[in-house]
Amino acid sequence: MTIPVFSLKDFVRGYARRPGQPVVREDEWDYVQERMASGKVVTYSSWTWPIHHWTIDFNFLYDNPDNIFNLNSDTDLRMLRGLFNQMGAGLSPFYFEDPVDRTTENETLGVSDGTKAAFQLIRTIGGFVEPMQSPAALVAGNPKPRIWHNGALVAPSAYAVSGNGFAVFTPILSGGFPITAAFDYFFLAQFEDKKLGFEEFLHQIHQTKQLKIQSIKQ
Repeated sequence: MTIPVFSLKDFVRGYARRPGQPVVREDEWDYVQERMASGKVVTYSSWTWPIHHWTIDFNFLYDNPDNIFNLNSDTDLRMLRGLFNQMGAGLSPFYFEDPVDRTTENETLGVSDGTKAAFQLIRTIGGFVEPMQSPAALVAGNPKPRIWHNGALVAPSAYAVSGNGFAVFTPILSGGFPITAAFDYFFLAQFEDKKLGFEEFLHQIHQTKQLKIQSIKQ
């Protein structure tokens, strides 16, 4: 099954033109705290990176079958409803393209050692390094990451991108040199709620509040 892409700027038509569609981003961690006999509190977690949450308000969703705005053969409303129902709410995943957090450059993936073939794609925000398991290259029509080895651009034919975001080199790169990358990425995600409602507040113009999406670890 092909995993669809949900992009605020492309899937919901006119998003870039409508500033009235805010996005709230939250990062979630999980951990356990235990109080020892001495009273000391020990905190630990098995998570190495967070779950990301997005809450989106769509204040203008057109539903005009005559397409007088020349937006698309479908409408904003029907496309959003269609994706939600195709996914069975939170049953199936999709790729979510955050309108801001979607591209990175000059990321150091590691140092070649002459034996290691696969390097995890990453992105760094504020000093925190997170694996990017859903590079945009996984979707047909998107380019591979650009990768440099010791400052020299590596030919795209010399590596593949795996389904969990690894760059796999064939042949293996010679040892002792840094590997850097620039690429676009998505987040594998699912809808958090089982229901999605819409209010028609003007003729053929709808809104929906608090559409909740969360990332999925692979």
